[in-house]
Amino acid sequence: MAERYGGKRVFFYGMVLTSVATLLTHAAAERSWILLVFLRVLQGLGEGVVFPAMHALWSHWAPPLERSILVGFSYAGAQVGNVVTLPIAGVLCQYGFAGGWPSIFYIFGMLGVVWCAAWYLIAADTPHRSRWITKREHHFIEHKLTGQMKKDIKREKTPWRTIWTSKHVWAIIVAHTCGNWGTYMQLTQIPTYMKEVLKFDIQTNGFLSALPYIGYFVGINISALCADTMRSHGWSTTTVRKIFQCSAMLISSIFLIATGYMDCTQPGAAVALLTIGVAAQSLTYGGFIVNHVDIAPKYAGILLGITNTFATVPGIVAPYVVGAITKDRTQEQWQIVFYLTAGILMFGGIFYFFFGSGELQDWAREQDTEDEESSVEMKERMMSPG
Repeated sequence: MAERYGGKRVFFYGMVLTSVATLLTHAAAERSWILLVFLRVLQGLGEGVVFPAMHALWSHWAPPLERSILVGFSYAGAQVGNVVTLPIAGVLCQYGFAGGWPSIFYIFGMLGVVWCAAWYLIAADTPHRSRWITKREHHFIEHKLTGQMKKDIKREKTPWRTIWTSKHVWAIIVAHTCGNWGTYMQLTQIPTYMKEVLKFDIQTNGFLSALPYIGYFVGINISALCADTMRSHGWSTTTVRKIFQCSAMLISSIFLIATGYMDCTQPGAAVALLTIGVAAQSLTYGGFIVNHVDIAPKYAGILLGITNTFATVPGIVAPYVVGAITKDRTQEQWQIVFYLTAGILMFGGIFYFFFGSGELQDWAREQDTEDEESSVEMKERMMSPG
């Protein structure tokens, strides 16, 4: 939808749906668990369009040698959300209005509605449609994207068979899915680990659970800057993407395994190791995260939609797997969880190393608009009776 109708509107409607569902969560929980589950499904549907829509937008806005920086900086906002939400939620659970936890949904739901209004007024699908961009910026972006993107949104046939049979697309799918196993496991289970093994209380847990995402936020921006700097100095995009992706998987695996050997007598060391392990995942923003836009900018939203669909499976499965392994809540059981996660991350890194690419694919090339116009004029002259 983002490729056909523009990422701005798709993003807007997705966030409106998510924000309204968040506002209604407390009321739904008091009336029926079925209604609550229904709202959670709606939230998932709304959030599911966010990153594909963002990729569709960036494919029109990000010059090739600035992709890592721009995409990384914008996506780092999600980690700001984690950093802000986790400690505030911990405080609101104890001191918030409406009984504590309901205030979390009211406050963040309303903030989402306000954000949606600002987004609708300011954002634009392409530089061509923006009211805020200068002519110089407009020309610069369109010139850099010549041969990759059209100046405006146009509906075209999608080469589905070529996409599904591309080994480079599958490299991104595998890296995204394996990486998300680590991300979701850490996001959903870090508070549980801190409570069961490190013995933190809920408020302390909220603040300390946010620390890894502070590291993640900082790491995203640093790795994205380094990746684009290397590319601007002559490193091939393929080499840069593989270095960052494989480093992310390897470093994160090492520190996750080390975390499993920490107990309640070493809380500081455990939090430090977790922070480094999570922050290491930020290197993927110099790796597969931007890779969709590298290999097929005109289909970037579609590609991210495909890879993200596979990558959401760990978000469903990981909590159940962790719960099944840590039935007795022992440190040894958590070690198994961390070893399993490290193995999955390493597999994703190895697969990406052999099959990943950062080069624009032939099936995703865009004919230059000027070439199209000259071609049309030539055909008209040839067909003219004079």
